[in-house]
Parts: sequence; structure tokens; C-alpha cells
Amino acid sequence: MEKEIVYTDKYALILSDEEIKEGDYRVNIQRNTIHFVDEEPSYFNKRNDVFKKVIAHLPLSDAPILEGVSLLPSFSWNIQDDVEKITPTHFECEMIQLSSNESFGLDYGSSNLIPKTTTNSQGQIELVGKYLTK
Repeated sequence: MEKEIVYTDKYALILSDEEIKEGDYRVNIQRNTIHFVDEEPSYFNKRNDVFKKVIAHLPLSDAPILEGVSLLPSFSWNIQDDVEKITPTHFECEMIQLSSNESFGLDYGSSNLIPKTTTNSQGQIELVGKYLTK
């Protein structure tokens, strides 16, 4: 699964058109702001042209980790090259297929594919994949 990376001043983000639920983080793509959803999310879901669900993130500089949201693996900036050339634009996440026994009654669509994750040394869930530049 290849997803575009969206950058804010504090985060590299992977966004989704999935339904936004209470307890998720959402982005207002017009204002480039991130907020925790602690209220009825129906308004945000009606305006999916403006609001997107955050499904993975990488804090840039000293930004806090978004609790409950998967992390992207860290990447290093090569400051001697043209920054635009080396800034990742997409992330290709490895996917795994669940058997019907492993789906726990959840509907992952007809393919039962979910992103592969690992636990990093800080005990946080991190997506497995690679960065792409286009």
C-alpha cells in the first residue's frame, strides 16, 4: 500500500479517508492543523473533503508523539543534497493478509490485508515499509 506523505510544520503524516471516530486524530487539510477528536465526529465525516484521519505519523523536531497513532520509521535528512530531492513523498507500507481466523470478526474488506507493524525499542507501534521519493 503506497500512501502520500503530508507534511505539517511538526509532523510527517499518512492520512486516510477512513471514518473518523472519537479518540482519533484528524487533520484539517485546508488549515494544516492536527486535533484530537474528543467530541461527536459526525461533522468531520460529513466534511471529508476538509478533514482526514491520521493513520501514521513521524514527529519532526520536538513535536510530541500522537498517542494511539502508528509511527512512521525515522529517516535522516541529507543536508548536503537538494532538500526537495531527498524529502520522502510517499511511504510504501508492507501488508499482511489475515486468515479468516485472525480477523477477529472485524471487516477488513474482501482482501483482509492490513499494514504490517513492528514494536520499536521504545515500545511504540511502527509501520513496516520504505520511503519513496518521486
